[in-house]
Amino acid sequence: MAKNNFKRKKKPGVVRRILPYFVIILVAAALIVAVILITSRKGNKDRQEIQTVVDVTENQNNNNNQIQSLEKDGVPEVKELVQKYFDAVKKADVKDLKQIVVQDTEFSEEALKKQCEYVESYENIICYTVPGIADNTYIAYVYYEIKFIGIDTKAPSMIRLYICQNKDGSLYIDKNAKDGEIAAYLQEVAGWESVRELVANVNTRYQEACVKDEALKNLKDMLDGKTSVPSSEKSSEENTSESVSDTVYDAESQADEA
Repeated sequence: MAKNNFKRKKKPGVVRRILPYFVIILVAAALIVAVILITSRKGNKDRQEIQTVVDVTENQNNNNNQIQSLEKDGVPEVKELVQKYFDAVKKADVKDLKQIVVQDTEFSEEALKKQCEYVESYENIICYTVPGIADNTYIAYVYYEIKFIGIDTKAPSMIRLYICQNKDGSLYIDKNAKDGEIAAYLQEVAGWESVRELVANVNTRYQEACVKDEALKNLKDMLDGKTSVPSSEKSSEENTSESVSDTVYDAESQADEA
């Protein structure tokens, strides 16, 4: 038999046969991983953006709550000014009042002295303030209790004052600040929930005091003109109500009128 002179070709091995498929699988896997990473990063970015919006919104809400809040005795200069004001009213000191209060009408020394016949002291003064429109100005909701002569129960009361700054840095009460932008701002602040709650609370406490002590209610009614007074005192009493309208004993009406 003749010899088979050509060499027999060897069949490719297993590794060589599956190698192309293995490469394809690796490439596909790499693509899948790449897609997952891109999607994940986009998702994280979206979540971060959402969280950023949430944080900003929460901060804005917190800032709004902070803006619409009253600071209790947070400005010592305001508290000092208000104390001077009540001291001057109690002493019927027109000179001192003119130094710390700006208003269109003149103070009536007679009316102030008439008030001293009823009021023994102004006590437990608390100043709740918010910044005014201009720098170094304030809206002050002032809580105080009136101790009337001969009446044991004190009358919880409240007034609203607009406080400004002189060129020398001292503060004064501006009772003429009721027009234009200031008036609009006063009305806006009066509508804040924190302010409405404060005024309502003081008014409730006052009504409870009147229920508790009939003598207090009777005096209040007389001073408010709800009951008659002797003719000899009527003219003087009317002057008292007009001249010292800031010491009104109904907290809610006072906060609206001051």
